Amino acid sequence: MRIHAGIWTALLAMLLTATPVSAAPGDNQGRGEEQRSARAEAALEAAQDLFRPRGYMAPQHGPHARRTPVNPAAEHASLVLRDLALSLDDLEPEDRLLAQRLLARPSDGRKDPWPNVKYGSQPRAYTCSDTAAFCLHWVTKQGSKDAPNLTDSDGDSVPDWVEENQRVFEEVWQRIVVDLGYRPPVPDGAVAMHGPDERTDIYLADLGGYGMYGYCTVDNQQSKAAYCVMDEDFEEFIAPPGKSLRVTAAHEFFHAVQFRYNLAADKWLMEGTAAWIEDEVYDDINDNLQFLARSALQYPHASLDFIAADDYRWFYGSWIWWRFLAEKYGAPGKPDPLVIRQVWDRVGWGQGSLQAQRNVLDKRRSTFRNAFADFGAATRVVGRWYDEGHSYRRFVGRPTGRFTLTKERRDTGWKVTNIDHLSTKHAVLRPGKGLHGRWRLTVALDLPHRFRGSVARALVHRKDGTVRWIRVGLSRKGNARFVVAFNNRKISRVTLSLANASTRMTKCHTGTLWSCGGQPRDDGLTFGFRAHVRR
Repeated sequence: MRIHAGIWTALLAMLLTATPVSAAPGDNQGRGEEQRSARAEAALEAAQDLFRPRGYMAPQHGPHARRTPVNPAAEHASLVLRDLALSLDDLEPEDRLLAQRLLARPSDGRKDPWPNVKYGSQPRAYTCSDTAAFCLHWVTKQGSKDAPNLTDSDGDSVPDWVEENQRVFEEVWQRIVVDLGYRPPVPDGAVAMHGPDERTDIYLADLGGYGMYGYCTVDNQQSKAAYCVMDEDFEEFIAPPGKSLRVTAAHEFFHAVQFRYNLAADKWLMEGTAAWIEDEVYDDINDNLQFLARSALQYPHASLDFIAADDYRWFYGSWIWWRFLAEKYGAPGKPDPLVIRQVWDRVGWGQGSLQAQRNVLDKRRSTFRNAFADFGAATRVVGRWYDEGHSYRRFVGRPTGRFTLTKERRDTGWKVTNIDHLSTKHAVLRPGKGLHGRWRLTVALDLPHRFRGSVARALVHRKDGTVRWIRVGLSRKGNARFVVAFNNRKISRVTLSLANASTRMTKCHTGTLWSCGGQPRDDGLTFGFRAHVRR
């Protein structure tokens, strides 16, 4: 299914319509309270829906296929529950009590009208790691739906599957906290229902019936202390349980780490980097490739920070941006994941996700604008740009426009398109019949002012397989003109990448789908170009 630019324009129009442009100060305060209350009720409803048992759709096909839960929100349960934790104070007392029950740990013995994960009075045990700050809890009652496989080959009272979970989480801890230098989750010693000590608690329970692999959440937003729940066997899913365990542990544990930095960070940052970390911890599994079907590779004209509530893959597709940054600022064949941690460091200091990225790239003697322009152009040469680009090729979408210039048809005329913030559109120009010898392609650009995010790149694809990369210099007003060789015996095509790298947002924290919960200031900008050939 192709998603056209008109859909994004319509969605933005809906958002703008839903938010009043002007009102009296008292009305603004009242409307703000109403909006917070509405968002809180929506967060409660979404969390309730997580814990309604459900069936499964037909399995998908392909090397990374897995059974898909009927409720797509189950795939991002951690952020559904995060939203609920942030909304507690905006709920009515009765609803707040229900929300607290939904956020309660499986070990919480209180009676609960909801069938969400609770051990109740079932016998249970725990084991704590000697090399990482976490404890694992499991139900020991044979035949319980929450109990893992209780086979204990070495007779040490810890089932084999529990030991496998412990080993995996120790690997995840080593890579994320020790190797990459992220802060560990907040200790939970101040939480009333914490485990045997202040270490992070991880519970094994039946989540498959809810369509969930696992989740991490916080007991309350004041402490930010996280706990995690993992499916006890992963048997409901198509992927082998061992693989599901590994990528789920890396992804969900990273959410627990993120909560320490900033519990209210942008969703696209949280889910995008959590999907990215899967590949950093377990490079050989590549489960996150499936999310490229909803990414800038397939839909470059969709804003990078876009989140679609009805399609969980949009939550994760932005991981390719973080992979791009790691490879761009690393050495050949050796990506530098430190750039992502530096972004989280600044988000932990209170900066927004876009501001943090701008500042980190400035410190690296680069700019967000140029990095985003290179990112957009790289989507046309993924096999050449990325270390694992050969695996990404099948996700690359078609360019917005394709033009063949010949001896008889030498001019495209002016072509105009609208581009939203943090998105790119591509035009492919091919030399056709009769263009032998010293033909030249001249491209003129008429783009919005540079301060609004305009940036352009051109890729000259030679028939010998090499690619020449052109950083197009724009005037202050967004105009440019460049000339390249256009001989059809040597040149296969020229790709023109026009990008809107604007990070300007307004009306933050109003609950929209974009960065900072605000509205982009530079959507729908008009980009124009004209190409012609001559000797």
